[in-house]
Amino acid sequence: MTELTHLTIAEARDGLKAKTFSATELTQAHVDAIEKARALNAYVLETPEKALAMAKTSDERIAKGEARDLEGIPLGIKDLFCTEGVVSTAGSKILGNFTPPYESTGGLEDPRQLHPALRIHRHPEPLERRRRDARQAQHG
Repeated sequence: MTELTHLTIAEARDGLKAKTFSATELTQAHVDAIEKARALNAYVLETPEKALAMAKTSDERIAKGEARDLEGIPLGIKDLFCTEGVVSTAGSKILGNFTPPYESTGGLEDPRQLHPALRIHRHPEPLERRRRDARQAQHG
């Protein structure tokens, strides 16, 4: 079997469906890989406990035959998007420890309808795109 962190989304989805591996195993593989590469400083915030809890829930849904399209697929979330209960700074020190009581909706009434994918970590938002003073930057 291909290393779990090298699977495409389609391969991971098919493997979860076939029960070749669990969402928890897939998520743990990604968490471990990110820990090993921490020196790259690629993430502003890591939320492995949250991701593993979500993976457990996904495993339960998959076992019941209630899996949705991206059920159990780990992914990183851009720090630009708000995640309820998770520090979301858009890469700026100005927002400090802003912890939104809501999710970015992208036009949806309930953003959880968008996908059941697991949210592992937050990627930094490059401030250059938003024309803010680089001295305000918060890098991963």
